[in-house]
Amino acid sequence: MSAGAKVDFDGMIFRNTNARTGRQLSVTPENSAMKHLAYARAILNLATSAVSFASDDRETALICLSGRADVRTDGHEFQVGRFDGLYIPRDSLVEISAVPLKVE
Repeated sequence: MSAGAKVDFDGMIFRNTNARTGRQLSVTPENSAMKHLAYARAILNLATSAVSFASDDRETALICLSGRADVRTDGHEFQVGRFDGLYIPRDSLVEISAVPLKVE
């Protein structure tokens, strides 16, 4: 790449992915420069305390950015906390429920 070459960022920058609660699919091969990647964000709170979805033909990685959540998939249950990650294979049903913070 030569110095000063202009880079086209259309389909590469996605803003305000934190604007809504629940699970929101923000990036897909159809709306981005990514050919094999999709990105969804699940934000849970008191009003929206759980989400569920099918992974269909996509492998899924869950990364907990804050708080705690219970994850149920394919007959297994996991609890994830801040910075924990979880791999979910294709064709899985996924249920994510917020774990309320303990007030002491």
